[in-house]
Amino acid sequence: MTEDRVDRRLAAILAADIAGYSRLMGADEEGTLRQLKAHRKELIDPKITEHRGRIVKTTGDGMLVEFVSVVDAVRCAVDVQRGMAERNADVPEENCIQFRVGINVGDIISDNNDIYGDGVNVAARLEALAEPGDIMVSRSVYDQVRDKLSFGFEDMGEQTVKNIARPIGVHRVSLVENTAPIEVKGAAVAAKTEVSSANRPSIAVLPFANMSGDPEQEYFADGISEDIITGLSKLQWLFVIARNSSFTYKGKALDVKHVARELGVGYVLEGSVRKGGNRVRITAQLIDAATNNHIWADHYDGDLTDIFTLQDDITRKIVAAVEPKLLEAEGIRSQHRSPEDRGAWDMQIEALQAERYPSKAVTIIVPLAAGTGMDTFARTYAESLAVALGKPVEIDNRPGAALMTGTAMIAAAPPDGHTLGVSTAAAMAVSPVLYKKVSYDPDKDFTPIYLYVKSPFVLIVDPALPIHTVPELIKYARDSANPMTYSSPGVGLQHLSMEFMAQRFGLKMTHVPYRNSTQSITDIAAGHVNLGFAEAGASLPLIRDGKVRAIAVSSSTQIPTLPDVPPFGEAAGTPDFEAVSWHILFAPAGTPKEIVQRLYQDMKRIMMMPDIKQRALDIGLLPLDSPSVEDIRGYIKSEQEKWGSLVKKLGLEGSQ
Repeated sequence: MTEDRVDRRLAAILAADIAGYSRLMGADEEGTLRQLKAHRKELIDPKITEHRGRIVKTTGDGMLVEFVSVVDAVRCAVDVQRGMAERNADVPEENCIQFRVGINVGDIISDNNDIYGDGVNVAARLEALAEPGDIMVSRSVYDQVRDKLSFGFEDMGEQTVKNIARPIGVHRVSLVENTAPIEVKGAAVAAKTEVSSANRPSIAVLPFANMSGDPEQEYFADGISEDIITGLSKLQWLFVIARNSSFTYKGKALDVKHVARELGVGYVLEGSVRKGGNRVRITAQLIDAATNNHIWADHYDGDLTDIFTLQDDITRKIVAAVEPKLLEAEGIRSQHRSPEDRGAWDMQIEALQAERYPSKAVTIIVPLAAGTGMDTFARTYAESLAVALGKPVEIDNRPGAALMTGTAMIAAAPPDGHTLGVSTAAAMAVSPVLYKKVSYDPDKDFTPIYLYVKSPFVLIVDPALPIHTVPELIKYARDSANPMTYSSPGVGLQHLSMEFMAQRFGLKMTHVPYRNSTQSITDIAAGHVNLGFAEAGASLPLIRDGKVRAIAVSSSTQIPTLPDVPPFGEAAGTPDFEAVSWHILFAPAGTPKEIVQRLYQDMKRIMMMPDIKQRALDIGLLPLDSPSVEDIRGYIKSEQEKWGSLVKKLGLEGSQ
């Protein structure tokens, strides 16, 4: 008995989808479809044909394309992404159609013009890893095209993805053509270094000064300088001035800016050697020639018994310390350049930062006090994040000014991935409208990484009142001769949630603001105030002790810690009612995409851990599977519109 032969072949597979498609369609369905059709007709389909590709199938927001040649597949993807960048140049950011692309080469099964198999699945998973406008390729693709194309490739390491048994080696394609090698003209002191458009950073290591008065130490000091020059020269991204040029300054009084200008460098490393008995101290300092500021300085002590071992050890330590400091300085300098001035080197420095990330402990700023639900859960996942990153992760509590103090510190931190922070709807959607002066821009100063939980409120009432359900509350409030009183910690999200409810159901209520959540809740228990929305974690002990009564939660679903308490919308017959906060892990704007993507993947794995999910549920939080970075931006925008319109409607805009 013969079996039907399966049609197998080797092919390059390109999978693509539109980032934030649901948001785009929700905002302007007809306009989005019109744009997409134009892009297909004028750019995408012609490029696929030009590069000998075949569209296997399309979905509403994506497509699967087969190529005979993997080189053609990558060229096609680059042409399309470049073309889309040009077509989006004058389109508002919120209306841009951006594609994410994944490319793999592998064995596929063909059946009725469709294709199947691991080769296809891997391409789809690579596409899911890509940021909007990016192209991710598998290691097998990279190995076949690396010497045939002029595009740069950034190694993203091995990634574990859904439904693929083995980790996948991933490379990100740079849309910028590789430039010619750096060309140095002349070696004389007065000659200036001319670098290519890659604009690599440059450094001069000046001869270390002998401070001991012992002529024999001149050789040791010169040897340290020469070895540092050799060590730094091994960094391919750094241009190091030759010894013959830098040593012409030996024994001279130096003005760093003047030396840097003559040698055409951005950084200067200088130092000194001091001897005492059989001990020696080497001091080194790295200077930014543009500002004359010290970027780094340190000293090293050693025994002169084995002078060559000491020299090697000191050199190794100095090079190891200088490299990350130079990368950090270049990263900050890159972020200060305007978009039109950013070039190939700016992209390369971001990739280098990501490759070495993290180089030190990571700090997560929490804008609430220790012991709050936000703080407790941040400390929970920080332990797992430290394991994933291989560096300590520390929590820095910065409460104050309705979460704005800590949130402003996140915005002001260096964009290198070593300072992150948590923020919420209160700081990102409410405060910018409610307060006259906010020191940060929620749209421009942050890069969202992961939306990991929703934080519902619990509607609690004084147990002395004859109110056990939402309908009873609505009737009681409507029948009452005097407005009911409700508490909240200041003017913010819980206050607005109560006003949202009061307006929705036509209830008369008076707001009683408190300094903090604890006072707000305890005064309900004491009977001084009738009711209020409270954080689940903070109110659970009082609910269990019967000191307050929980009658509803503000989320659209129940929360496991209060299984008998219904959602407010469900109890009131308005299922679309939802008034919740959320916790998002942010980085400062300008943090390299590769670092953001790394953190996104790490947080995704952490939030899938059963014990992490259970811990969130235990303190009244609802764990989430975060959307993409771009979709998080869309979600924040919708929350800003929702709460901002309520603030304006209540006449509270700029009132604080």
